[in-house]
Amino acid sequence: MPPRAIEAVENFEVRPDDIFIITYPKSGTTWMQQIMLLVHHEGDVTKLEEDHVMDMVPFLDIVDIFNYTYLSKAPPLADYVKDMPSPRMLKTNRRPDWLPADIRSDDLKVKVIYLARNPKDTAVSLYHFSLLIWYLPSYETWGVFFEQFIAGRGPSGSWFENVLHWWRKRNHQNVLFVLRKTRRGPGSLRQPTIYFKMAEKVLGSDEPIFSSEVPACVKETCYEYRGVVVPTHMSPRALAALENFEVRPDDTFVITFVKSGTTWTQQIMLLVLHEGDVAKLEGDHIMTMVPFLDIVDIFNFTDLSKAPPVADYAKDMPSPRILKTHCPPDWLPVDIRSDDPKAKVIYVARNPKDTAVSLYHFCLLLGNLPSYESWDIFFEQFIAGRTPVGSWFENVLPWWRRRNHPNVLFLKYEDMKKDHRGAVEQVASFMGKSLSDEVIDRIVEASTFSAMKKSKRANPDSLITSGGLATSENTMKSGSSFMRKGAIGDWKNYFTVNQNRRFDELYAKEMAGTGLEFQFE
Repeated sequence: MPPRAIEAVENFEVRPDDIFIITYPKSGTTWMQQIMLLVHHEGDVTKLEEDHVMDMVPFLDIVDIFNYTYLSKAPPLADYVKDMPSPRMLKTNRRPDWLPADIRSDDLKVKVIYLARNPKDTAVSLYHFSLLIWYLPSYETWGVFFEQFIAGRGPSGSWFENVLHWWRKRNHQNVLFVLRKTRRGPGSLRQPTIYFKMAEKVLGSDEPIFSSEVPACVKETCYEYRGVVVPTHMSPRALAALENFEVRPDDTFVITFVKSGTTWTQQIMLLVLHEGDVAKLEGDHIMTMVPFLDIVDIFNFTDLSKAPPVADYAKDMPSPRILKTHCPPDWLPVDIRSDDPKAKVIYVARNPKDTAVSLYHFCLLLGNLPSYESWDIFFEQFIAGRTPVGSWFENVLPWWRRRNHPNVLFLKYEDMKKDHRGAVEQVASFMGKSLSDEVIDRIVEASTFSAMKKSKRANPDSLITSGGLATSENTMKSGSSFMRKGAIGDWKNYFTVNQNRRFDELYAKEMAGTGLEFQFE
């Protein structure tokens, strides 16, 4: 990387349809190049056979080490690239301030995929790479290399300065920031998953790309975000706004996997907050009083591309705020997803069999969710963690592990049904309210299933129909309702013997050693 190669990159003329792959060295760059080339050629491997991946995606940082023995005479690779046909895929490991002005500026003129790998594995990989390549320093020992790396003096400088620059730009429309990682469990992020979603964004595909086959109804209503199937109203803008949401110490979050008693818990929390005064809840609907941070404003906007994230509205709400999310823990604000949450969290978990049945009917109810053709099709997706919002296990278990934190109240839906009053008392105590027996009685009465189903401000049906969320004649028909049954054990009317056996096997494997148990009937 002589000075003339560095200068050639800094002065490189960028085209609007260029795609830059930028990484710190040894973070998965070649892997990314291969995937992008295959996507560009729509999986036609034969189009990649004549040339090497390193020729098809030029490494702008260096001189031509492939055809010249004397590097003093070797031209910068950036000079060759000038005549490449569009669209060009270009690679660099450069620190941000050494890149072309149109790339390093805050308003990027081209698309950038930045791939980051954890710095410990990066360091080890770079150490071995340095021993392999003749033009890199051959460190005598790992200890010598480590001291240089930790001081930011390894090849390409500081890992932190390289990675954090692009992390700060991750919400720019021309930047896709990808973490090279593997998560375990059903519906987990297999490493190639996010790259194919990435390809959709970068190459402008009109059809959502999924890492595994999904039913047509999912393709019509959902896309894949970080390896998880999500409905389109949980847009990347909404999820970015959620992740960057500024948490206040007096916030209380209600977090659940979908169809686990969220609306019921919201009702209890609002009644506790207002000390049982139902009149204070009359003006607004429960779904507007407790903002759903995961989505864009589907109630006031038909064009979702123009709808602002609900999280933006919540910023101006007076304290104390009650806020709702169904998202996996690692998509939440850092002050909530950490092992030391800075605000209060009430997490409600429901047995996964009844949750699955309830979610199946919920998907049939709402036009912005996939309408699965049958329970059997839905079941296969659910057991694979491929229904909207992903894996039940990956949502529930992280909060179960935090259950003893003073800012976390972990409740089970079945326990709440069994002892409604006890649940209200637990919520009141957790929210710092000392309420009389009379007030507790009022809250219990106003938060029964029958009372909420009759209430226009507590039952989401009224808001769904007026907000245009229902599909045409096929949705709110035959007594269908957001609040369907709320029963324990309804799964027995849906699960076949074989489905039950398969799910029990998965459940035993995923729950082993956790100590978490549920009532199923």
